[in-house]
Amino acid sequence: MDAEYDVIDAFVDGESVDRDELKRALTDPAGRDYFVDILDLRVLANDGEPAVVTLPAVRRRSWRSSLAAAAALVLCVAGAYSVGQRSARSASPPAPSTPPVVQRVVPGGGLMQAPEPTRIIRLESDAKWTETPGGK
Repeated sequence: MDAEYDVIDAFVDGESVDRDELKRALTDPAGRDYFVDILDLRVLANDGEPAVVTLPAVRRRSWRSSLAAAAALVLCVAGAYSVGQRSARSASPPAPSTPPVVQRVVPGGGLMQAPEPTRIIRLESDAKWTETPGGK
């Protein structure tokens, strides 16, 4: 219909509306007729009875069912943990006996050995080491 009667639709739908706009729309005889027509349509759509919404009854759980659910959850977590531990042990590669050789592919298609390191830095703590806050 007209945008001036949208406030009537919103009011009938149960939405909050501006009171002054609703008064203005209902002062017009056509607006009052529209309001009555909307109410009649609502009654026809609901077969003459107001719409009733019923929610299903909430059933309280007993403490036994809650305890059983908690026990099932603990069993699932423990089983998943043990399977993960078993698969992690079997999937870990053996420790290499010699350091790996680093190779680089040369654009011509061949392989090139990485150069030997010129300096090896060993990090060891000694008596001069001090821990300071802030990473200084």
